Amino acid sequence: MSRTPVRVDLGGFTMGQSVPPPVPPDRDDRVPGPPAGPPEPRRHRDSLAAGLAAAVAAGLVAAVAYGWLTEAVDRQVGYASLGVGALIGYAAAKAGGAHRALPFAAAALAPAAIWLGQLVAIALIHADLFQVSATGMLFEESAFVTEAWRDSADLGTYAFMLVGMMMAAYTAWAKRPEQDDPPDQPGQPEQRD
Repeated sequence: MSRTPVRVDLGGFTMGQSVPPPVPPDRDDRVPGPPAGPPEPRRHRDSLAAGLAAAVAAGLVAAVAYGWLTEAVDRQVGYASLGVGALIGYAAAKAGGAHRALPFAAAALAPAAIWLGQLVAIALIHADLFQVSATGMLFEESAFVTEAWRDSADLGTYAFMLVGMMMAAYTAWAKRPEQDDPPDQPGQPEQRD
């Protein structure tokens, strides 16, 4: 610790004295505030509507991707239904929270998205063959596309729909956030607001 000389004038007399510099306040001398630590987690609202909207949007995106993948490799990739189901379940869980109906809703949407993806694939393949637009084939010739799907569907098609459905339900259940309120303890009366 260095000392700084201080000169004091006492009516004609000058005295020299070494005075230590001021010491910065110690951390323990501060006014106590809130404890430092991680911030409080945000309370997540469980929203069935938000979860359904996200699952439908994810299903549409996944269906188009599934159709493009099938058309690109010229072969139906059944295991891609796992990705479709996982994407739908993940979107439902992240947007909708821990709502109990979301795994069931995601499971119901997955086969529809897989079916739509297969229709997109058929429309893309036939659009190349007939030299027309894929959207025109899908929307204007939907009866033809649906009939082609019905003729090509087999047990594997339905099995992969079932697998995608189970994957959507599992992902929506596993990726949901923790409940904000602890469950009621047995023997305690229920509190009503």
